[in-house]
Amino acid sequence: MIEGLFALTIMAVGMAAAGLYLQRVLRLEKHHRTVSLARQFNLSMDGGTARGIWNGHPMEVRVRDLHRYGGMDLDLRVGGANPRIAITREPVLLIRRLPPPPGPFLPVALSAGYREPDDIVTGDGEFDALIRVKGPIGFGVGILDRETRRLIQAVDGLGSDTTRVWSNGTGIQVKEGWITLRQRDHRAGPDTDIGYWLKLMVELAEALAKRGRARPLDNLLENFRSERDPEVRRVNLACLGAYYPVAPETLEASREALGDPGSDWLRLQGAVNLRREGWPALQALADDSTRLDGVRAAALRALGLSLPPGEAEPLLLAHLDSPDPGLALSAVDTLGDVGRTAAMAARLDRWAGGREEKAEMKIGREAAAKVRARLSGAGPGRLSLEETVEEGRLSHPGEGPDPRP
Repeated sequence: MIEGLFALTIMAVGMAAAGLYLQRVLRLEKHHRTVSLARQFNLSMDGGTARGIWNGHPMEVRVRDLHRYGGMDLDLRVGGANPRIAITREPVLLIRRLPPPPGPFLPVALSAGYREPDDIVTGDGEFDALIRVKGPIGFGVGILDRETRRLIQAVDGLGSDTTRVWSNGTGIQVKEGWITLRQRDHRAGPDTDIGYWLKLMVELAEALAKRGRARPLDNLLENFRSERDPEVRRVNLACLGAYYPVAPETLEASREALGDPGSDWLRLQGAVNLRREGWPALQALADDSTRLDGVRAAALRALGLSLPPGEAEPLLLAHLDSPDPGLALSAVDTLGDVGRTAAMAARLDRWAGGREEKAEMKIGREAAAKVRARLSGAGPGRLSLEETVEEGRLSHPGEGPDPRP
């Protein structure tokens, strides 16, 4: 019995010693590989991280962990990017993030209850579903032109295993001016050259810095004119209307959009940006039954929010019984934002009472409640435009974001 316990004790001590020895070997091997990378890129060792300047940019390289058969987890960091935006990749690859629909990008001054989106959305569906960007909206949309988006996805692809449902914390991260690439199970090979990877990260840092130094208005205008995707063009035009509403460049670009045959949404955005000048175009889009349903509903809402109340209410009431359910719901929702009489609230209640769909009843009742809240002084009131150099700013007393980039 005692001999057996002694043998077990010896075995446990031996296993613990072996484990400690293996940990020491792994630490030494990680250090050795980091030192090799430091020599390769003329960096200095600082603890377990190689740091220094490479190609004019601050750089850090660290071996995070080792795998069997020679693989290793790497952290590569390159500084010099613009610090005003933060970029991460979506953690779940199985279900892509759905970017918001076009409506929320109507200019600030024309969107009742508008609040800045949580994330920057470029209009590039593939990019927006994979990459999350935070920062000032107009500034960030302007920076993210087609080439910069390509670089971001290229760097992210170096560190990501797209065959996995979960990204395991790999992929790109941009924060406080640093680009970080977390790579899992890296193995030396012709397609995994760390020098090439770092050059690509430096190229991205320089692109972010260069576009960050340019005027946001110039970036947005350049994107509007150079991008091929009409939705990307529309988002840039929307930002021009939101943040530079009276700039000659915005008005010129918006008139160009009105004549663009490629996208109803782009024409809608141009009309919204032009305010009074765009009202006839909004009316035509709302009345044209050949247009996409969503475009007609958005055009009606934009027109209802921008017309004087005495003109908006009759226009919207005429669409309450439209055979197009999208138009009817748009009219009800907008009347909730602009309605100003008890009779209007009662009319919306009657409309809601005649609905069979619970969702439609809810929209009608909420619209009536908004009108009554406004009559009692509980609501913030109607948004109005100020035809001054400060045009485009919210005129109601509620708190909101500074609309400037």
